[in-house]
This record gives sequence, C-alpha cells and structure tokens, in this order.
Amino acid sequence: MNRFRFIVSILVLVPILQACGGTPAATTEAPAVVEQTPAAPADTQAVVPATGGAIARNPSSSSPIAISDDDSLLVVANNLDDSVSVINVGGDANTKVAQIEVGDEPRTVAITPDKRLAYVTNQGSAIVSVIDLTTNQKTQDIPVGVEPYGIALTPDGARAYVANSASNTVSVIDTASNAVVATIAIPGVQPRGVAITNNNGGQGQQFVYVTQFLSQPTASGGPMQDQGSEGKVFVLSTTDDAQIQGVISLSAHETGFAADRTKFGGTEADPTFAYPNQLQAIVLKNGRGYLPNVAASPEGPVKFNVDTQAFLSVFDVAAKSELVGGTINLHAAVKNQTFKPKLFLANPWAIAFEHGGNEGYVASAASDVLVKVTLADNGVPSVVTVPAEGDTTRVALVDVGKNPRGIVINNADTRAYVMNYISKDVSVIDLTASPEAEVARIQSADLPAPGSDG
Repeated sequence: MNRFRFIVSILVLVPILQACGGTPAATTEAPAVVEQTPAAPADTQAVVPATGGAIARNPSSSSPIAISDDDSLLVVANNLDDSVSVINVGGDANTKVAQIEVGDEPRTVAITPDKRLAYVTNQGSAIVSVIDLTTNQKTQDIPVGVEPYGIALTPDGARAYVANSASNTVSVIDTASNAVVATIAIPGVQPRGVAITNNNGGQGQQFVYVTQFLSQPTASGGPMQDQGSEGKVFVLSTTDDAQIQGVISLSAHETGFAADRTKFGGTEADPTFAYPNQLQAIVLKNGRGYLPNVAASPEGPVKFNVDTQAFLSVFDVAAKSELVGGTINLHAAVKNQTFKPKLFLANPWAIAFEHGGNEGYVASAASDVLVKVTLADNGVPSVVTVPAEGDTTRVALVDVGKNPRGIVINNADTRAYVMNYISKDVSVIDLTASPEAEVARIQSADLPAPGSDG
C-alpha cells in the first residue's frame, strides 16, 4: 500500500509547495564512511550479468522514466501501483507490453546499456528490484538503505548508485553479482537525485553527483532567511568509494521580484532572494550540472510570487562549484510576459536536454507543462519565448498530463517522453514540430475507479 496516496489531492490543488527546507544542523563536509556489505540475495530467481559489453551513449541520471539506449523501450515507475510498465516506443509503436509488480512505492528506474535489465528503487520497502527485460519478469530484490530514491548506472552498466533518502547513504551495487559492495555515508539529510558522468568514452573513472533534497543553513544564516540556506550536491568517484570528492554549494539568488515588507522591517519594494531547495533531479550536459528546484523565500509576506520560486540552478562539473551567473528563475520570465493569462511554473521537478542541441525542457509538476529552455555557449540557461498574438515575450510551453515528474529524450532528438504522476500516463512529445506538441498519450497504469480511494 502506498503511504503517500493521501497527499495526491493536495499536490493537484496546491500549485506551489511551501519550501522551507532543511534541518537546524549544518552540513558537515566529512570523509565518507564506507561499509562493505555482503550480498543478500532475497527473492532470487536468476542472476544475469548486466554489462554485456555495451557502453551507454550519454551520462545517466535518476528518473521515474527511463529509455533504452537504442530508443526502443521505456520503463516507467508506477509509484501509486507498486509496479513498473514496459512500453514499446520503437517506430512510434507507443504500446505498453508489460506491467510488472515490484516493491512498495517504486521511485526511479535505470536501464542497463545492453537493454537486458532494469533496476528500480522501491522507497517503501528498502529494496532495489531487478527486472529482466528479455522476459519482463522481476528476478531479484536487493536490500539497500532506508527509503531508496534515485538510482543511476555507470556507462558500462557495471555499478548502480542508489541514494537512500532516509538513512542518508548511497548504496553501490555490483550489477554482475547484484550485491551491495559499499555503503557511503552522505552528510546532511535526504539524498535524492543521482547523476553519473560519461567521460573517456564511458571508460575508467566517472564521477557521481548526489543531490540533498532539502537545503541546509549557511554558517551565518538559517532556514527562515531568504539568503540563510543553500543547496548541496555531493561528488563521489567510481574508483574511490571511501572518500567524498567534493561538495557543491548552491547559493541564494535574487528572484527578480520585489515585495512589500514594511510589516517585516523592510520597504514597500524590497528585492527578494530565494535559496535552492527540494533538489529532486540532476542532469549533466557539456560540463555542467542542471538542477530544477523549488526555491524558498521565507521572509514573507506569504504570497504565490514571493515565498517560493522556480529555480534552475547550474554548477561547473570540472570546478565542482556553482556556475557564477548560471541560476535562473523561471517565474521571472513569466513576470516579463505581456501575454495573459500568465501561468506561473510551480514545482519544477525534472529536466532533459536534446543530445545534439542546446534546447531542454523543464517539467513543471504543479502546472502540467514543459518549459522550454536553451543554453548559451557557456552553459547558462534562458527561457525560450515565442511570438503569440503579437506578443514576443510569451514563454514557450508544452501541455502534458497531470503532475509531470520525469522526462527523457530519445537519441534522435525527435521525441520526448514525460511521466505524468497523477494521470498515470506518458505524454509523447514531437520535438520536430514547431511548436513542440503532444502527439500521443500512453496509459502506464490504470486510473482508480470513480469513488474509490485510489
């Protein structure tokens, strides 16, 4: 039974989550604590070596929807149904071929480069399920840490890195034996998103980036100050599980909005700031890391365009530091739009980029749209605007299903696939159309019967 079903209606009705993040304790940037963990082959039917000699084309990142390296299969986590769906999208078939029971509350999925196995985190049962995609059967459950969330694979598929959000650890799985071979302690709280580089043709050392979901207070600040907290991303190495390689801090930024803070000791038009928070996902492209997040501006007043913002934060992979001038506020682009109505882009939850270009799409979970962005040569993003009814400032949006939480793009850059959490389906987006548009909707899991509790 899914523990979170009771909040579904809240997610639909409340467009912006209150985003005061973190715990009172500051993050300690300390060496990782590594435990060598023996295999626990629970519920084992067969163990199939995962690598097969194939190398992934691109960096990997955790997501509730994954696409195979040959663009033919999707695997989608059905969190409310304790299952995953396998969907054939080769040649625009767009057909669900299997729905497979896994553990409680599946969150994210990773497919091996050879398309033979899928690994699924199950937040409610503290396991990673292994799916044989040649038979569409679950073959094994691997015990990991508490409330596993994000999972990503190395380019050769030899190892999976799992963020355990409640035990504040990362489990490292050897996919040849499906055994946990290391457990890395992550300072702070709630590791969530995972991304892994694809350097040197996928060979040798790679770097693993793990987001901390909630922000942490700065040394001189606190969670109730607009500039009092910062987001954290931890850097690991695939060749050294004993040491955290670095910690990237994502600082507060000006939002582009002013607020009347005369009742809070300010002026009638105080510029507002917000700090990155709710770091759910992370994507790597061209030496940069991109993190959509619900930024918090807690000093007040409580107002939809003051207390939370839709940030896209950026860091420099090589420097292991925030990219100066890289962070943007999606809401600011909407503010500058003269076209009405203005749809504020609440709860940016996921992002994907075209492989051969600089265009990307941010999933706004509470607004049921994708927001189109583009990258400058230095990797700094900006929101794309399109002419509409004489207005050149209109933000480029693509309508999708209810509560989009994951997005992947095929290698040909012709299709995007969006996992919609509430409507339990996948939107198929034609990226060759101008403007981009949904061309199909694939039901991933059955909707609840009318009048039922879901």
